[in-house]
Amino acid sequence: MATIARYVLHGILLPGATWVTELADVTAAANVELLTGYAGGAVTPSFRGAQGARPDVTFSTPQIKTILDQCTDGDGVSMADYNEANVDLYYRLATAFGSRGAITDAEHLVVRARRSMMIWTQLEAKQGQPASIQCRIIPTFDGTNIPIVGIGSQTIPANLNVAEQFTLGPVELQGSGAWIDGVQGWTFAQGLEPDVDASDGDIYASHAGLGRGDPILTIDTPDVGLWEEYGVTGVALTALAAHLRKRNVDLAANHADATECHIKLSATDDPCGFVHVVDSKGGVADKATLGLRCALRRSVVGTTHPLTVATASAIALTE
Repeated sequence: MATIARYVLHGILLPGATWVTELADVTAAANVELLTGYAGGAVTPSFRGAQGARPDVTFSTPQIKTILDQCTDGDGVSMADYNEANVDLYYRLATAFGSRGAITDAEHLVVRARRSMMIWTQLEAKQGQPASIQCRIIPTFDGTNIPIVGIGSQTIPANLNVAEQFTLGPVELQGSGAWIDGVQGWTFAQGLEPDVDASDGDIYASHAGLGRGDPILTIDTPDVGLWEEYGVTGVALTALAAHLRKRNVDLAANHADATECHIKLSATDDPCGFVHVVDSKGGVADKATLGLRCALRRSVVGTTHPLTVATASAIALTE
């Protein structure tokens, strides 16, 4: 048999000519819900079909600023509204006995979400590693067009080189320079439950929006002494600031703290939730570590999210 065609993901083109080019764990799923019927006494089905389909696209990327700058709809933090714009996944043909087909050749593939929303679900940063953001795109039905479709014989627009890399930054709790000592990693999970529904017998969902969220920041630190400060049941959280440092290309360094290019997640309502110890771990030959959990809430009527995101922020390590 002839060698099969092989493709590599070239990138995801978001509305506004915004490329996401460094990607991991990309999955475009049809999520077909099988409909199966059995005749009386039969051991194998005699009817097969689809009750419906809930296609989506999930991925993670270190292009955190790109994603956060897109997600300014809804509550201003969590989602991007692509109701009237395409999201395209470009798959570049890999040629036999060569490398990649020229982007100007009409031989590539596009997987297109015609009408969708994008949410980010989690931010994660660890010492000595690139930070990443996890995302989900949910296509919907407009009454005519299938929510997600493959389109062959396509050229590919030129994308950009990777311009973003972030890594772990410091975390401040309770304000006034109360920095957590020796942070080894932190994760912020939105805990979002998308509200996705179909109607009128359609097999595809025509509504997608934000349901409920459960925002939680978890922190990994060697400061086991925080058992004494926070106890078992925790204390009220009056302020929070978690930073990501922007890496400097071609240098073994981050951008200077005073440069307004870092990312800051902050909650400033007093109170904005509570903080408590999760656990401490370690053995006689291991360094002890402690986990903290910050469970956020809104405390001001009229606000929809306790978190504020700034993608061009300085880091002010005041004592």
